[in-house]
Amino acid sequence: MKTIIFAVSTGLASCAFAAKPVEIVTLITQNYGVKTGEQFDYSGTPFLLTNKKCALPIVNAKDMRHFESPNLRHMKDFGAVDGCWYLTLDKRVIVIFSDGRMDNAGYLQQYMPIKVISEKMAIKLDDSELEKKSVKRN
Repeated sequence: MKTIIFAVSTGLASCAFAAKPVEIVTLITQNYGVKTGEQFDYSGTPFLLTNKKCALPIVNAKDMRHFESPNLRHMKDFGAVDGCWYLTLDKRVIVIFSDGRMDNAGYLQQYMPIKVISEKMAIKLDDSELEKKSVKRN
């Protein structure tokens, strides 16, 4: 009986731990006029994750990071809404979708660094973090 209680209590502790807000440093495209340190609703915005490796089975995936665009999930005709991204030498962001399409997603300067603090809320980081986080290697 003690073993079962321990297993159940351990499972509850794991669930409680998993419910904590995710802290991911991310780059998103629209600035919204948000100032450094301000919180804002980022939900539905395409984002470039800087701390999640590319999972696609492609050449040089080890040098790429994960891309997601949750606002496109409702558009069935759009195709894939996730993939990987990398920077070119002139700081262009190139996205490779999981269905094989590629897209030039603008220049790095068009993005702003954020720290995700909950499912919909984020804090804008100082713009100096943009370059540091975008070229970080794991």
